[in-house]
Amino acid sequence: MKCPFCGKSDTQVKDSRDTVDETAIRRRRECPDCGGRFTTYERVQLQDLIVIKKNGENQMEEFLLIEKSLQGRLVLLLVNVGYLLKILIN
Repeated sequence: MKCPFCGKSDTQVKDSRDTVDETAIRRRRECPDCGGRFTTYERVQLQDLIVIKKNGENQMEEFLLIEKSLQGRLVLLLVNVGYLLKILIN
């Protein structure tokens, strides 16, 4: 984290705790160069999933469609790995 006082980027976390509503993490930081102390808050930032198609088109995807696609790929991967292991063992 960059120090807001001197601009150095090697600050140290001195204290870390959840906020009262538990939606963020509050961190007290100190800069070893200038001795400046400051507080930062870290929050989760959710983003939509975007699939980039082979033709370069960006498309927002439904979570369930992505999950179904990944499950199909995992099944294929497990079958291929199982087949390869069988070949190697024999």
